[in-house]
Amino acid sequence: MQITDAEACLRRRLNEAGVDLDDPHFLTAWEVFKSFAAEAVDTSSDGLLFESGVYRFTGSERFTVSFLRQFETVDEDGDHDQYQQLRCEFLYEPADELRSLGSSTIWCFPSEGDSLPDWCKEVEDRVEFNRAARLVPVDSRVSQEPV
Repeated sequence: MQITDAEACLRRRLNEAGVDLDDPHFLTAWEVFKSFAAEAVDTSSDGLLFESGVYRFTGSERFTVSFLRQFETVDEDGDHDQYQQLRCEFLYEPADELRSLGSSTIWCFPSEGDSLPDWCKEVEDRVEFNRAARLVPVDSRVSQEPV
């Protein structure tokens, strides 16, 4: 798969699994993302990130849980050109129980030999992940952009 096809591919897989981004099912979206993360993409490096915490990414304070896949492109000389980040995120009201969790980031670089199954298990064992799985998000989105 090409980097430029990644967002459409993830959206298609989410749709096929019955994930409606207007009323998403967190755990189903996670299963789709895990499967998508195992698929080969034509990229110089492939990174995965689980991120959670209270942020103002959307202008309003929200407890955010995101699964992100980062692709690197290089120029004709093989030097770093840019990163593209494909993000699947869930936003929740920042209740005190969620604020108390703080923020966390867990990176994995399968292209550098990191274990995808180990990263997935580490994510699934996180308190933040399990709290988000029990709550109803106020919003969710899938987006891809250069960073």
